[in-house]
Amino acid sequence: MGITPLQLRMGAVAVGSTALAAGGTAAWLGADREHPGRERIAAAGYAPGVIGAAAAVTAGPVAVAMGLARLGNTAAEGSLLSKVGRIAKGTTGLGLAAVAGLVAGTAAVRILGPAAHHAEVRDDQLPEPDMARAKLEADRTYDALDRSKPNLVVWVPGTMRPNTPGEFRDGVQAAMGDAASLVNMPNRPDYQVQQGVADTSNALRLLLTRLEAERRPGQRILLAGESQGAWAMEVALQDPALAKVVDRAVVWGNPGVSPHQHDGAGDGKWLEMSEELDVVGRSLEGSGPMMLDGLTKVFDGDVSQVWRVPATMINNPHETELIAVTGLRLLTPGGYERDPHNYREFEGVAARFLADAPPHQAGATAAAGG
Repeated sequence: MGITPLQLRMGAVAVGSTALAAGGTAAWLGADREHPGRERIAAAGYAPGVIGAAAAVTAGPVAVAMGLARLGNTAAEGSLLSKVGRIAKGTTGLGLAAVAGLVAGTAAVRILGPAAHHAEVRDDQLPEPDMARAKLEADRTYDALDRSKPNLVVWVPGTMRPNTPGEFRDGVQAAMGDAASLVNMPNRPDYQVQQGVADTSNALRLLLTRLEAERRPGQRILLAGESQGAWAMEVALQDPALAKVVDRAVVWGNPGVSPHQHDGAGDGKWLEMSEELDVVGRSLEGSGPMMLDGLTKVFDGDVSQVWRVPATMINNPHETELIAVTGLRLLTPGGYERDPHNYREFEGVAARFLADAPPHQAGATAAAGG
């Protein structure tokens, strides 16, 4: 039996999609804030495969249903149902061919081309901080602390999680009782993560400088942070002078794009927890600033930036799978309890770790990372 017209079209679509995906992947690997045009080239190169996937998902079930109808003799040749079935079959075949080309083109460049670089956002790539906001965060935190207590515990929240976690609060109460003043630092109430890190890290600098100037003998300053807050903590404590102010620090869910992730491992004054299945903490490939620019804008409701998402997902397939699994889990009853970015079981340990810090001694060195 010869090659059918549909098979010829599928072959042509597969070849074209492969070439475009290969060009798109090569462009994406070199894209960054200084070369934004390459990201658009990548989006264009991936478009046939993405559109093909949507077409196959939409038309596939129709094609299967029409095929079953023909087997049951309920869709006679030449009938409307038969025509719908042929259109659905053709659309599905062409869509799958485009997807195959996307996979082949991307894989060829990733295997044969230059290695993708680890996605991270260096401190000097963070946006300019809003110092008025940073001062407001620092002042509110300072005013809320009971500075007569021997233990000052500052919680630095993660994105869209402004309140101190109950398990951590209870752990601090159990470990330190009335000897601790626990306050959460206010942060940006949105997904503009890079701006949030820039602002909150400067708020921490202002706060720690002020607390150190008024510190009572032996008084301990203890920090805890989650996700975006963990990143901001680590940026602030790159300053050795500020690192000496902090007696102990704990972080969890630190984003994989942070250049300081796991810097304090083994130090003894810095405890970090990262769950392997937590997609936030995973190491990504690509331009960290570029990807966060796009993703945070989409999460913040800017639908005009959706075109930037597929390239990141295509070039980080395992992390995309984790996002999908986590998203489905959150839709099920009790799903939040099983979210890998939920570190409730660790928070009591974190509180006890802070409570075990020795009394502060002037000149003592705390972990800053790096």
